Amino acid sequence: MATADRPRPRTRRQTRPKDPLDRLGRDLLVRIMAEITRDAVLSLDRDGRITSWNQGAQALLGWAAEEVLGRHFEFLLPEELKRSGEVERLLEETESHGFLRDRETVRVTKDGRTVHVALTRLHQLDANGKPLGATAILRDISTRKGLEEELVRARTLAAIGEAAARIAHEIRNPLTGIHNAITLLKAEFGPAHARAPIFEEIQHEIRRVDVVLDDLLTFARHRPLSRQRLDLVRMLEKVVANLLAAGELEGVVVRRYIPDEVVVEADPSMLEDSLYNLVQNAGHALRGRSDALITLALKPGPKGVAITVTDNGPGITADLRRKIFDPFFTTKSHGTGLGLPITRKHIEAHGGRLRVRSAPGKRTTFEILLPPAVGASV
Repeated sequence: MATADRPRPRTRRQTRPKDPLDRLGRDLLVRIMAEITRDAVLSLDRDGRITSWNQGAQALLGWAAEEVLGRHFEFLLPEELKRSGEVERLLEETESHGFLRDRETVRVTKDGRTVHVALTRLHQLDANGKPLGATAILRDISTRKGLEEELVRARTLAAIGEAAARIAHEIRNPLTGIHNAITLLKAEFGPAHARAPIFEEIQHEIRRVDVVLDDLLTFARHRPLSRQRLDLVRMLEKVVANLLAAGELEGVVVRRYIPDEVVVEADPSMLEDSLYNLVQNAGHALRGRSDALITLALKPGPKGVAITVTDNGPGITADLRRKIFDPFFTTKSHGTGLGLPITRKHIEAHGGRLRVRSAPGKRTTFEILLPPAVGASV
């Protein structure tokens, strides 16, 4: 009688430690990937000291490999993040999950700037599963974060503008009535009356409020552009001449680095107001300085025209640079805080940009970038 085949006994699949060559291949692959990627890739030992640093890390953060190898990675973190326990959170989350993926944070560059990054962090293990350290990958997301912040800013400014317009209209009507009443009283009492100076002071303050309301309405409303071909050199000279005549640049040396003619297509009123505001602000920043200097430059190029207004004043701190374009923010005792926001709005309406660079204690530069005039030779 035929007998059924007996099933073969199962044998336990034996595992063996990974071959050292496998680990060598893996490490080689990691090194190759680190060199071809544009992202910053760095390796850390178990104590958090940097053991490798690729070209992407140098491009993003500014340090060469020889400047960072052996240093603890904490120096890449802003002080406020260190104080808030960022290092401990990174270690805890990586330890509990084995990795950290696309965590949005910031890091410090060699020149002191902060950059927004998406951080991915992975454990490095030996053949027996024991930790050797970690690999960190930093992807630059500054452009995306900048666009997100610009979107939030635009929505906020739109909401502020609508509210400002309503408030300005509500105030202007009774203000006109007050002004007319004071004018009648002033005429009735006559200029020689003892109370005449009081009426003058009231009218002066009403005019100040009226200026604020004009700024509010300018900031709030959308005004269509009336583009014309303009000689930017002549406009800039006119702005400087008017400020000198008004005493706004008293004691200030104005240097010019400008060609004979630069043609742009712009709304003359908006552009002149913008230039006037920037040069006037530069003059205010220099009051009381014996070496007061404003440098004006026009640089035409294939992508447009750069207009720079530089003063050798006290400079602007990083904290203030983040606020100066916010509506109603001002460091002046008398000011609406709308000059720079309106200027920025006017420049952006032309498809241009307004940027600021400053070195505290040395200088400040405001730069307007305008698109070139159609058919203009630049």
